[in-house]
Amino acid sequence: MSGVGKIQTKNVGSVYCLTNPSMPDICKIGMTDRRVEERVEELSNTSVPTPFEVAFAKLVNNPKQKEKMIHKLLSAHRINKKREFFNYPLDKVKQIFDLIDEVEVPIENEEEKEEECVVEQQQPERTPVPRPPKLRENRVSPFTLSRIRERRAAANTSDYYYELVECE
Repeated sequence: MSGVGKIQTKNVGSVYCLTNPSMPDICKIGMTDRRVEERVEELSNTSVPTPFEVAFAKLVNNPKQKEKMIHKLLSAHRINKKREFFNYPLDKVKQIFDLIDEVEVPIENEEEKEEECVVEQQQPERTPVPRPPKLRENRVSPFTLSRIRERRAAANTSDYYYELVECE
């Protein structure tokens, strides 16, 4: 399955409306050709105090065109011309979204539907592997490096577990 997370139908994507508890009365309206949840994860980074929540979303044809249309309708309520944030009541944004035709991606038969479910179940969640801290050579003095080499030679060992001596 190539393009994990991508919607595989040409010129189909999602338009979405997101809210954030840290930004009351403000919604973010955008589009993506991936799963909306993936986009939410990207946006909910360290630059916002709380994660975004999906208020509603629709799978549509020509998502860029639909997004531009909504942005144009709400241009008077746009907070920043370069950003997709609007100060507009959520229930009224929902009314606009309700006017947009939704696309259903058909699954041809039940076997394909079952296979799709099995594939999703077989992919375990990836957990980040902690990486060891990097040691910078410029933080270790040449004197310390020579002491490490001397101790290694004295112990007559070639393993990579060293006793590091702090620089004074």
